[in-house]
Amino acid sequence: MFFYRLGEIRDRSFEAQRYRASGLNLVTAAIVLWNTVYLERAVQTMRDRGLRADTTPLPYLSPLGWEHINLTGDYVWQQDRKLQAGRFRPLRPVPGAELRIRRPSRTAEGSDRSCRHTRQARHRIITGYSRFDLAKRKSAVINLTSQQPLADDDLARLAGFLDSIGDAAMNIETLDGYFVALICGPDIVFPGEYLPQIWGEDFSFENDGQATEIIELLMRHWNTISTELQQTLHEPNVYLPVLLEREDGVAPANDWAHGFMWGVQMRPASWGELIHDEDHGGPMIPIMMLHHEHNADPQMRPPQIPAEKREELLETMIAGLTHIYRYFEPHRRALAHIPACMPMRREEPKIGRNEPCPCGSGRKYKHCCMASSPTFH
Repeated sequence: MFFYRLGEIRDRSFEAQRYRASGLNLVTAAIVLWNTVYLERAVQTMRDRGLRADTTPLPYLSPLGWEHINLTGDYVWQQDRKLQAGRFRPLRPVPGAELRIRRPSRTAEGSDRSCRHTRQARHRIITGYSRFDLAKRKSAVINLTSQQPLADDDLARLAGFLDSIGDAAMNIETLDGYFVALICGPDIVFPGEYLPQIWGEDFSFENDGQATEIIELLMRHWNTISTELQQTLHEPNVYLPVLLEREDGVAPANDWAHGFMWGVQMRPASWGELIHDEDHGGPMIPIMMLHHEHNADPQMRPPQIPAEKREELLETMIAGLTHIYRYFEPHRRALAHIPACMPMRREEPKIGRNEPCPCGSGRKYKHCCMASSPTFH
């Protein structure tokens, strides 16, 4: 937060430098306090207006945003303009916040899944089985780019990009299953780990503009899945996956199951708890059946799935996603309360440079293992 004099403290005396640093601390503390108080008020205001406020990311937000605060010039506090205790400045309205689309309540039992709604992209895409129009799938969100669900054109651009890479990349159906598993899972998988799996290790973007566009589309789809699954904790809703439909009108959903299991393999030990749980592991069965349907090993292949049974299997899979997400919710909550930075503590006594090396070579530590140990920056 050094905005003055090229980010340098140029005072010569130590006393003046300390005075300048104290002023910086005061401004930083004021911004943190201001943002913390008004973030809470903003969330409460959204709830009062009927907007869905997802509080899950709040523990990870930094209260040091300063776009709304002028950090140049002199700071003057006028006592006559001081707000009384318990009073706050009015919140600025978010442009377009009133223009939102509400989704009707959907239940796994009451939805007419025999009706399919198609999206025309590079492939014919279906979003699931529901009696509601495709546009009504969009959650009630404020008009922020990162929160807007992908429109048909956006989905077509993302599908076309993935198809242009070739066999090394996931298709749009595999990507959807992959994201659902990562979001449902008990552990956090960071973008630097899961993004390269989408387009392959050897892929590189043509330019920064393409990278920005694709990452934005991916994050918007991620946020849509996360929001809809979060709603299943409080409402009898289901998440409708993105599936590719063949020309004969059948949605095999094998690629979606492949993507889901790909996400499971990012943290296989954590997922093993659910897979081996006899009481709660049932929702994994339809996913694993679709995943292994064409397995080369006949021992892994399930019995043949007739067309009429496939639709029933997909309905069971869609309803089961809610149970999977709920199963790992306590794990995610516990993980969210772990401090981001844990202090490092030395478990064993420090070895002096001139002491004998603990490896037993008889040489001094500085000439033995210390010389070959990596240097961390």
